[in-house]
Amino acid sequence: MASSLLGRLKAIEVDRDLLVFKILYTFVAATFASLGPFLSVIFAGRGLTPSEIGIILCARPFVFFAGAPLFSIIADRARRTRWLLLTVFVLSAVIRTLIAFIPAERFALLAFVVLTCEFFGSPVYFLIDTVVLKVLGKNSDRYGQQRLFGSIGWGLASPLVGFVVEVSDSENWYYYFQTIFLVFTVLTITFGKWPKEGADAANPNADAEAAEAPLGDAAPDREAPDASSFLDLVRLLKNPMTLMFFVSAFNNGLLMSLVSVYLFVFLRSLNGTPTLMGLTLTFTCIAEVPLFFFADRFLRRFGPGWLIVSGYVSFALRFTYYALLGNPWAVLPAELLHGVTYGIDWAAKTEYVRRISPLSRLATVQGILGAIYWGIGQGCGVLLWGFIYDALGPRKLFVIGISSVPTPGEPLAPGMGRNRVWLIGRRAGVHPPRIAPAVMSGLTALTDFCDQHLDLLAQEQEEAAAATSEAMATLSKRELILSGLIFAGLEMASSRIGLNGRFFLTFEPPRNGLFTSQSHFRPGDLVHISPDTADAETKVPAVVISLDAKSLVVSTESDLPLEIVDATFLRVSYVANSVPYQRMKGALERLKTRGINAPFAQVVFDDQTPRFFALNEQVDMLNPKLDASQQAAVRHALAAESVALIHGPPGTGKTTVVVEIIRQLVLRGERERQNNPHARPFRVLVCGPSNISVDNIAERLLPCPEVRMVRIGHSSRVMPKVQQVTLETMLYESDQGEVLRDLRREIQTNVLSLTGSKSTYGHRARAYAELRVLRRDLARREAKLLDHTLLQVPNVVLSTLSGADSRHVRSFGGPRDAASSPGGPPFDYVIIDEVSQSMEAECWLAALRGRRLILCGDPHQLPPTVTLSNPRGNAILSHTLFERLARRWSTSFVPSSPPAGVPVPGPHPDARPANDPVTMLTVQYRMNRHIAEWSNRRLYQGRIESAPAVAGHLLADVVPEPAGGGGGGGKSTQSGPLQPLLAHPLVFIDTVGCAGFEEVNPSAGAAGGPATGPPGAKRLLRQVLASESKSNPNEARLAVLLAHMLLAAGLSPDALAIISPYAQQVRQITAGLAHVQATSPPVPASHASSSPGAGQRAGRKGAGSAGRRPAKAAAAAAKKPGPGALPGPDMTRIEVGTVDGMQGREKEVIILSMVRSNDDGEVGFLADVRRLNVAITRARRLLVVIGCSATLDRDPDLATFVDHLTAHADLQTADFYPLDSLPDLPDPDALGDGN
Repeated sequence: MASSLLGRLKAIEVDRDLLVFKILYTFVAATFASLGPFLSVIFAGRGLTPSEIGIILCARPFVFFAGAPLFSIIADRARRTRWLLLTVFVLSAVIRTLIAFIPAERFALLAFVVLTCEFFGSPVYFLIDTVVLKVLGKNSDRYGQQRLFGSIGWGLASPLVGFVVEVSDSENWYYYFQTIFLVFTVLTITFGKWPKEGADAANPNADAEAAEAPLGDAAPDREAPDASSFLDLVRLLKNPMTLMFFVSAFNNGLLMSLVSVYLFVFLRSLNGTPTLMGLTLTFTCIAEVPLFFFADRFLRRFGPGWLIVSGYVSFALRFTYYALLGNPWAVLPAELLHGVTYGIDWAAKTEYVRRISPLSRLATVQGILGAIYWGIGQGCGVLLWGFIYDALGPRKLFVIGISSVPTPGEPLAPGMGRNRVWLIGRRAGVHPPRIAPAVMSGLTALTDFCDQHLDLLAQEQEEAAAATSEAMATLSKRELILSGLIFAGLEMASSRIGLNGRFFLTFEPPRNGLFTSQSHFRPGDLVHISPDTADAETKVPAVVISLDAKSLVVSTESDLPLEIVDATFLRVSYVANSVPYQRMKGALERLKTRGINAPFAQVVFDDQTPRFFALNEQVDMLNPKLDASQQAAVRHALAAESVALIHGPPGTGKTTVVVEIIRQLVLRGERERQNNPHARPFRVLVCGPSNISVDNIAERLLPCPEVRMVRIGHSSRVMPKVQQVTLETMLYESDQGEVLRDLRREIQTNVLSLTGSKSTYGHRARAYAELRVLRRDLARREAKLLDHTLLQVPNVVLSTLSGADSRHVRSFGGPRDAASSPGGPPFDYVIIDEVSQSMEAECWLAALRGRRLILCGDPHQLPPTVTLSNPRGNAILSHTLFERLARRWSTSFVPSSPPAGVPVPGPHPDARPANDPVTMLTVQYRMNRHIAEWSNRRLYQGRIESAPAVAGHLLADVVPEPAGGGGGGGKSTQSGPLQPLLAHPLVFIDTVGCAGFEEVNPSAGAAGGPATGPPGAKRLLRQVLASESKSNPNEARLAVLLAHMLLAAGLSPDALAIISPYAQQVRQITAGLAHVQATSPPVPASHASSSPGAGQRAGRKGAGSAGRRPAKAAAAAAKKPGPGALPGPDMTRIEVGTVDGMQGREKEVIILSMVRSNDDGEVGFLADVRRLNVAITRARRLLVVIGCSATLDRDPDLATFVDHLTAHADLQTADFYPLDSLPDLPDPDALGDGN
């Protein structure tokens, strides 16, 4: 226990962010303690009568009741808490000093001064509490460890002041001490480190925010009070549970006034001395300190509810003890209970206020709590107990107090405690109505979810930033290039002007090299542009727009310094981008502050079942080609009252269904507007995790006349076919767009003059200055015109999930909607496609903006990418909103097995088939039935049918077999080199027993990584180059050979993709394709009728682990052909990527390199059945699997896949292919000269 206490003390000591508040609590309490407790003594010494003293003391709490919430509201609206606190505190102390100069004869003036002082001093503690709670955030249970310093300050100052006054016999010392502590308090407020707020809250990612947004869009102010937060506050205060909480606070104030005012009166009647009364105050402060200190543990263990119950129990014990008291000195042990009746109780109430309050109204609710507790509660108590004291005497007063303590009974405001237990105010036989426990249990689940995800997101952000910073500081330039953190030696190929006067810069790799696809750079990432020199200090922030093998495009709002313009070579460096994290955190904070009243929160976290109403209108499908399951999904979405989930397995036409739903919703909105012309505009927000997912829907909507859509986002990231509906295009093709086009041309002319080789320095400096003016003018004109353009009110808005937090999406909830729906969600429907690839926090960015929610995705494919090092936290963040709802409410959904040790919610007892939110598409239109069959049986319970048009299609239908290989048109029965690939949808090339097909696990040193150094830097380097990725060079060579054969036979490079689960293997294959393209190696043109036929299958039974299918392998090896030559096709157009990168894509042919081949049977993350599902369902006509059956058989799921291949694939051995006809593939890390 001692060591634990020392550890906690040490933790507090080093917490510099909170140190200022500890000091502030101490000096504020000391300032108040210097005079406040002694006012009655001072007044009595001045000659005031008891009735006059009583009038002042009784009026103080009611003035407090008026002042505390008033100043708290001002703090929330002005968001200048620091300076408001300084103002009211100084005014309170200065006015209190005036008491020394007012004689007793001027009672009215004296009372006015005292009450004015009370008015300005009333909000002081609550303003500090508000800032502390915001700083603590999710760690708000540590509030008591800060607040205890107020008890220390009070406990030290009050006896010290009393002793000095008694010794000196001078009243002036009250004011001297107050002035001393006041000075220290003012210095602490003025010069201490405070969190920034309001206009002072500089955004450290302002460059990234501005560059990522379509038009100078800044991140929303998370604390800005608006109409919605005010309405949230009104709803909160009208909530019966909140009202009962404030009734409890009033009751606590009532009971506390009995102790604070009448205990000393009672002790005086027992002949208690002033020394005893001073010791009583000291004991109460001593009791508060440890309980404030350990309040966080009690809150985590029991929850606020039980702690407030314990406060009532302590009041009852305390009053019982007082009623039996005979010796006044015996009162001291009872004062130790003050730590529970006030310390623990106040910490619990503060924590509960933090949980239920909108962040932008936290000070207001905190002020209301204080006003009720210390104001009206104490004021009414002073009057009430005074009448009882006069009538019955002091001892019976405490007996009455015992009967006034509420007794714990049925739950009131359930869910505040750990087990949804609160208390009931059962007084005088009045029983408040019971409130359903489920309501607050939902709030608790929501709060716990938000706190957990906020914590994990913060961890992931910190890890990413720390690892990147360490790598940049410790790795060499080559190591940084190899780890994908920088591109060096770049040349600026072109520049143009985009929206908001942004520069769009295109870079080319050096010496005709290629950009590696395995860098850390992704569209939307923050980067720095700098001269490629060792001592370069100039850095321009930018955002990645696009990256392919031959170009890198970035965008920046910053001016381009001449150092960048004049540089021969440039460097682009990766920067850890916190913008996505900040946006997700903002969404979670908004969800948390809105609580259970947030859109869809009651379905997701509470007991409100998803409901579906009977459609009144006949739904005539606009797309007549929809199958029965697709039509059912459309009707299911249209009938949803709150939430609908569409489960779309691979190839089932999910995007087609989404398009039909959008069109049907738009027509429904038009019918509603015809019936009610004054109704609010009907709008649909369509989002996805990536630009491609959104653009696929937008492209399908282009021919639909009823849809008026706008695509929010960077035009450079949008597909060319969708450019016409982007904001930029709408802006520049409007009636006033000509002025903007002229400005752009002028800016472009200035850019060219800057880069002109013959320009003088003075001319370029003038052009540079003029350029800045023109860009600002362009941005101003665009913003003004764009707001006018948005007033046309499209009925469909499309954006990425991150873009749902942009200013333009938020503007749809602005003033134009205020008359029709103040504070309500601006969109009638929110549709999120590919939701299973989206983190849940991302989904809430869009979901909170709608009235109904439609989720579309497939939880049996890969989850969102999370980089958290903690496996359990990684799994929690990967759990999607689709899966949460499906597990909770669906009776038909069969989830994948959750990761070990990760809690997932089970089915709700009220889940019924009639309220099942999930509908599944059951006809797939992509794959040959043999390619689809394994996934169908393993993950979709055999419910997927293959459409007749694709069930039997083969590569031979589109690629004729070359002459000499058995005939043309793919119909020949003769053997040939391509016959197995043309005639079978599945080909399994087994590498078991084949020499040289072992996996390679490169070391960091071999890859150029540091042997020593910070662990974060080493881990970041290994993620791309070393032990955390694997390769199999001969599998890579075989994949390249197969690709070359298929392209030589006439297959388009765009119809083929090579994928692998491992990034290092992707690098190996990419390097091999580039090398083959450059060297045009010989490729086998004839196998002398040696290709395995469809009927020549190797038997699995009886094969040993070292050599499966021995007869087949031996026959193939004996018939190995001699080399020939085929013309070299364009190999660089072949798409190569990881399984994760290919999700959502499809190709006619997929070559899948499994990589793993080892004696231990280790398969790593190949064991994730979702990854395997994605890998094999990308192929339409042909799937070629290259792998070691002996290794794959060690995993149960992979073993069933090998069984499926054995039953349905053409089986081959890797020895059959003449890899010696290919040159050795180069080191992938040498690709593109390091880039």
